[in-house]
Amino acid sequence: MQRLLKPYIYIIVAISVRLLLFFYQTTLPDTDGMDMFARYGCDTPSYFNPVENLIENGTYNPDFRMPGYAAPYYVLRLFLTVPDTYELLALLQVLLSGLAVYFLALTAFYITGSKRVFHVVFIVSLLTFYNAVYDAYLLTESFCTSAGIFAVYFLVKGLKNKSLLSYLVSGVFFCWMIFLKPVYLGLLLIILAFLIFLFIRKTTRSLSSGLSGLLLLMLPFVVVDTLWVVRNYNTHGRVRLLTNPFFAPPDAFVYQRPMTKFLQSWGGTHSVWLPHGHNLWFEGNKEEEGLIRFPAHLVEGTVNKDSLFMLREYIMSVRDTTLTMEERLYYDTLAAQALERFTGYVKDEQPLMHYIGVPLHYLRIFYAVPGTYLLFIKPFNELSYLQKTFLLIIACLHYLVLAGGSISAIWVCVSGFFNLRRDALHILVSLIVIFTILIFPVILRMPDARFMAPAFPFMILTFALLLKTQKFL
Repeated sequence: MQRLLKPYIYIIVAISVRLLLFFYQTTLPDTDGMDMFARYGCDTPSYFNPVENLIENGTYNPDFRMPGYAAPYYVLRLFLTVPDTYELLALLQVLLSGLAVYFLALTAFYITGSKRVFHVVFIVSLLTFYNAVYDAYLLTESFCTSAGIFAVYFLVKGLKNKSLLSYLVSGVFFCWMIFLKPVYLGLLLIILAFLIFLFIRKTTRSLSSGLSGLLLLMLPFVVVDTLWVVRNYNTHGRVRLLTNPFFAPPDAFVYQRPMTKFLQSWGGTHSVWLPHGHNLWFEGNKEEEGLIRFPAHLVEGTVNKDSLFMLREYIMSVRDTTLTMEERLYYDTLAAQALERFTGYVKDEQPLMHYIGVPLHYLRIFYAVPGTYLLFIKPFNELSYLQKTFLLIIACLHYLVLAGGSISAIWVCVSGFFNLRRDALHILVSLIVIFTILIFPVILRMPDARFMAPAFPFMILTFALLLKTQKFL
């Protein structure tokens, strides 16, 4: 196997590039009004408010979120003020992100033994910012991406070196990844199923030693989640393995969850932080009223334009603070009932669109976000020539990785099962890509750009691995 430079050289370079990006982001307009380096996100309070309540009142509440992000915040918060905790937490995200770049490239090196592949993965990871921009944001994307990279690195190391300790360390990072984003429990179960199948295909001795490693891989999550389940049972009197409950609880009104389901039934935009969201029109947003469009197929059946305007009046009345609470709750009930009826109409009258067309529509949205997302606040025509050139280069590289990584992941998973001995590790990496692009836009119908972030580094890795096997690297 070829030799690399000293690890600290790559780590220093990677962290330096990540820090430069972070400090550049601090020069962008402050849209959250917090006047700090770390960037606030719409979900940020839901991660940290339970910790503040724990510190002040002794109870972790509200406890909808699993405490994967709250835990490091809590440790820092014991010694620092809230603003200082925000700043240091973001800095830790940047440092861990830079370290993860090295470990991603090292994973490629372990799999291929190629110094060239290592450097390609390392350089491309530093020149694409799709996941790196989230290092500055107080959201789970940064830590989740880094945790996923470390988890896969130690798992690959365990498989190649038959190191039980590596399995255990990998399990620790998978556990953290799940406590940051519970949906990734599905990924861990898929990986376990694949590895069991792989070991069964080999000798009985391989199965025995492999199962020992897999038990250690699962052990951290089983132990930590058991503690979480016991805590949930003592608090709520129910066995809850992940979140409390699975879907985010509504605020004061019940129409919000039926609203999301209705929009998801026909392909509406339902994220509160995305522009031109159809939910904004129903809630009476005047700024974007003329920019929001509805698809023609939505009003071709029982649901018509009059139905939509009636529903809008209900929801606007719910949000009208000049009405009494009793009146608002009355309209809330009407809105929720109407939304549930309309969702049923769409499913019954347009099944092809609902079950096939909408997932494909969300998949297109998932892939459409450019690689310079959150890098430039100004419109393209207001950027300098240098900025435009930089943007175009990064965007081209970004879409090359998206297309190449996705195609590579599918190709490896389809063809690799005919040669498991050669392609097992390639398949393992590809599973992360395929899981992410299916679970969010297709199954959960949540095409938000940030959900792609944990999979993007593995697209780089998968693409590089395929290029290596096809003799292009």
